[in-house]
Amino acid sequence: MAKKHEFHQEFSKLPATGFRARELGQTLYFSGKRCLKEHLSPRYASSGNCVECIAKARGKASINSSGRSSKRSALNHASALAAIDDGALEYLADAACPHGHYRRYVTTNNCIDCDVESRAKRTNKTRWARVQKLYGLSEFDVTQMLINQNCQCVICNVEIKKGYHIDHCHSTKKVRGLLCQKCNQAIGLLQESETLFLKASQYIEKHNATTS
Repeated sequence: MAKKHEFHQEFSKLPATGFRARELGQTLYFSGKRCLKEHLSPRYASSGNCVECIAKARGKASINSSGRSSKRSALNHASALAAIDDGALEYLADAACPHGHYRRYVTTNNCIDCDVESRAKRTNKTRWARVQKLYGLSEFDVTQMLINQNCQCVICNVEIKKGYHIDHCHSTKKVRGLLCQKCNQAIGLLQESETLFLKASQYIEKHNATTS
C-alpha cells in the first residue's frame, strides 16, 4: 500500500489546474498549494475539493448494525480507515472487481485500475475528436495512412508507428502525410518554404564538397 510520501512523488505528474485535468480527461490535479486545512494534496478536477479532506470526512462514516458501510464491506471499510490514518489514498480490497482488480480509492471505493482505463478511453476519444475537427480525419483514416506509408515518415523513412505527426498545409489546410517529429519540426522552422529548403540543401552540399 502506498504511503503519503510516495504519493507526493506522483503529484508532479498531475495537471496543475482543474481546467487542464478536465481537458485531459483526468480526475485529479495538483496545484502545489495547501488547502484551508493545510493539506498538500491533489484536488478533484470536477469540484476543486481537496482529496485528503474528502478522505478524512468520508472515513468518519460509521458502520451500520449489520457490520457494513453503505459502499463497502466491514473489512474493506476498516482497510480504508487504516489507509487514511497512514496517509494513503488507496487500499487493497478483500475481493476483486468484475475485471479482476483489487486497488480501491479510500474516498469513493471505486476501482483504481478501472478508473485509469476509463480515463484513458476518454482521453483517446477526446484526441480523435480533435483530429477530426482539425484535419477531417477519423482514427481509421489515420491508420490507413500509416499502412500506406509502411509506418514510416514519408521524408526520412524512420519508423513512426506511434510518434507520428499529421502534416498539413497551413494555407490550404490540406493534409499532406504523416511525419516523424524531426521532419515535422524542420518543415515548420523553415516556414514551409521551398526556397529556404533549396538554399539549405545547397549550403550543405557546398560545405560537404569543401571538406571532402
